[in-house]
Amino acid sequence: MLLLINNFKKSKKLFKLSKELFHVFPGKIITSIRLIEKIITKYPNLCKFLNIQTIFFFSCKKISFFFSIIKPTTGLIIIFEVFNFSLGIEIHRNNFSKKKNKNIFLIFSNSINNQVEGRLLHNVFNETFPFSEYDFLYCLTKSKLLFLNYFEYDLLKHSYEFRSYIVQVSYLNISRKIRKNNSKNLLIKHESKLDLTHKIQGKNFLIRSSENGPKLSLKLVIVK
Repeated sequence: MLLLINNFKKSKKLFKLSKELFHVFPGKIITSIRLIEKIITKYPNLCKFLNIQTIFFFSCKKISFFFSIIKPTTGLIIIFEVFNFSLGIEIHRNNFSKKKNKNIFLIFSNSINNQVEGRLLHNVFNETFPFSEYDFLYCLTKSKLLFLNYFEYDLLKHSYEFRSYIVQVSYLNISRKIRKNNSKNLLIKHESKLDLTHKIQGKNFLIRSSENGPKLSLKLVIVK
């Protein structure tokens, strides 16, 4: 197992968690302690559900060095702690285009310190919309599973809380922004300028194109 610690001291707790992860996620692990704790807590059986072999966690600050040594392969999950949104998008375009790697998870996660670019997603469980605009960062894989990772600002506590969900989709392209409209629907602003509308039905999502596009559906998958 390959373990790269980003900005954290080596500790007994870290190695204990990494040892547990080695059994859950067979293969090489490049990770940060904070995200390890979150994923172990929320998705203890994630490996069995996704049937993956390798998982990497690392910071965008070290990504150039990473790609100079290791070439991404299929079945790889990569999670960035995005300190620079523009850099993250550029990395995605250069290294994870559909032509190059169809099976790769590219998971963006807003940094707590990145408040300027941290326009945050709503909590999909509560169906509440405290903000008018959100950054919608995700990647679709061939297995049609999607991670949503972000930090949500708590107005009462004046602090950020980590949110992470797994969504199963029938078809969905990369979108950048998500906006609130007059009703309880969500409007996705697509890079190709195609507007899609989220109609929330409990934990299921129905997406209809505002133009003559395909009907899209999302289903929230809770891993227990």
